[in-house]
Amino acid sequence: MYGIIVVGHGRFAQGLISSINLILGEQPCLEGIEFNEKDSSWILEEKIIETMNNMKETSGIIFLTDLIGGTPFKICAILSENIKKSKVIAGTNLPLLIEILMNRELELINKIIEKGLYTGKEGIASFNNAISNKKNIKREDGI
Repeated sequence: MYGIIVVGHGRFAQGLISSINLILGEQPCLEGIEFNEKDSSWILEEKIIETMNNMKETSGIIFLTDLIGGTPFKICAILSENIKKSKVIAGTNLPLLIEILMNRELELINKIIEKGLYTGKEGIASFNNAISNKKNIKREDGI
């Protein structure tokens, strides 16, 4: 199983993980790291390293970040260069995270990432597009 570390500006990571806990229940080896206004890149790097060190029983690490080119992305990219089985994704959304969680026990990390990216992209739609496919819009109880 791959460990997943969600890193983003402000409470981005905690928001996604809160949603995951509601939809899928608590997930092992899923951690969120906040990059706060007063944090330096060095502090963020220390937070990420500490979190990675607590994930020793994993096959590798998948870093999910908010913005390409942002500090969380850059730090994860630098750290991933020294981790044999690791990937860094930017532009993370909830559909992407769910897909990766559901497939992270696959052996090939590239296949996990491919599925996640596809689902993340497909999970983006405007209301007008969704309304034309009325089977996607139903009033019902639940999540």
